[in-house]
Amino acid sequence: MTGREDFSSRIWLIGPDGQQIVEMSASKYDREADFQSILAAHPALIDGKQVDPDDPRRWLLVSQEAVVPDAEAGRWALDHLFVDQDGVATLVEVKRKSDTRLRREVVGQMLDYAANGSLRWTAAYLGDAFAATCLAAGVEPDESLADFLGDPERVPAFWEMVESNLRAGRMRLLFVADEVPAELLRIVEFLNEHMSPTEVLALELRHFSGGGFSTHVPRILGRTLAAVSNKEASGRRSASRRSWDRESFVEDLRQRLDSPQAGHVIEFLDACAGHFELAWGTGTATGSFTPRRPGISARGPVTVYSDGRIEIKPSWLNETPEAEAWRDLIVERLKPLGWAQPPGESDAWMLRLGVDEWLPRRAALLAALLPA
Repeated sequence: MTGREDFSSRIWLIGPDGQQIVEMSASKYDREADFQSILAAHPALIDGKQVDPDDPRRWLLVSQEAVVPDAEAGRWALDHLFVDQDGVATLVEVKRKSDTRLRREVVGQMLDYAANGSLRWTAAYLGDAFAATCLAAGVEPDESLADFLGDPERVPAFWEMVESNLRAGRMRLLFVADEVPAELLRIVEFLNEHMSPTEVLALELRHFSGGGFSTHVPRILGRTLAAVSNKEASGRRSASRRSWDRESFVEDLRQRLDSPQAGHVIEFLDACAGHFELAWGTGTATGSFTPRRPGISARGPVTVYSDGRIEIKPSWLNETPEAEAWRDLIVERLKPLGWAQPPGESDAWMLRLGVDEWLPRRAALLAALLPA
């Protein structure tokens, strides 16, 4: 799977009459920006069948120059952020062969992006970034996402699924170049064989031109037999995702927490069910629920997990004036609980608390979540 047979420096295009032949020579991408634009406009060039022959991947562009926040504020920009049909984020860095950074430096850069993106990208940020991309292209975000997924009912929970995958380390790192140097390929293969569930690949995208034609030939590298075996053994594939409900959530909760803690989380669950509609998660190993008020927002301000963790994320509530008013109310109510947004924190701020941190204040938290 890792053969590096050299492409010819020329290919020939034969016309439909079998007589005309056009010689096309290997060409360079003049500018890195042109290279990036081609990939953004034609994501199919990332050959999904080469990435996963059994279940070819399809790509949805979330954002070009996607901001990757650090502990203080967004300071990096990833070339492309895609997601596939199973909600697995694909981080793409594009470099031409002539760029001297196309070796160790780009690997460190990508790992920085992955480490911070997996921790700090939220469903709200991802949904907003995708919406901005759609609006710039003159298309409606929900319709575009529904077309991509082939099922409108998957749209409301999709970005939450992407976030869940990111938190679990289920993502794909893709290095794109017009020619992948041997040094980079060795690093990619090593990382892909030893990082799980993260997938690390390279795309060599060769460009040929001649006779007024332009051809781009993709080749996915890094999918060694050892890497494929390790990924399958780790149960990485998102097809194994499950649909949680109250019964399965409570069962998993009781296995993970002691009896008093589990009982208090169940009390909070039932109290939420009395005031909100509950959206159940699709995590492979950990259940979750998100209380929502569909009349105000399709999103919810908190997510509770079956290991007792909670994520408080009022920043999700930003798609309508009513949702923003609810968000602002929650933010103010959280301050007396000691859960105020730190100064200078990005708009995608989210508070993650362990079970011992939030359970003692569960009644006050529920009161803070209620709309006016």
